[in-house]
Amino acid sequence: MFIMNVSQVKWSSSIVNVDGDNLSWAVDSSGNAVVWAENASSPINLKDGTLALANNAAIKTIKFDSPVIGTNFSKLFYGDSNLTSVNLSHVDSSDVSDFSSMF
Repeated sequence: MFIMNVSQVKWSSSIVNVDGDNLSWAVDSSGNAVVWAENASSPINLKDGTLALANNAAIKTIKFDSPVIGTNFSKLFYGDSNLTSVNLSHVDSSDVSDFSSMF
């Protein structure tokens, strides 16, 4: 497991905000992505599926720093050709009905 302080990391790509799902994410120069809630008082809510983290060859690992809920995780990491690990310890998938093409 890696630890990343959002305020201290030099990003290899800019911070990406996905307002509809209350998430922001960035990738450091080693390919470690961190995902956090824009509004820290609410969980990330992946209700419509998202391509925000998909199709990114720079991503090697992903860690969610905020609680995640949702109903649709379709294509969440789809096409991340160099992805080797995802830390899902903050993810509650109990209400998710669509995992299609997640990886």
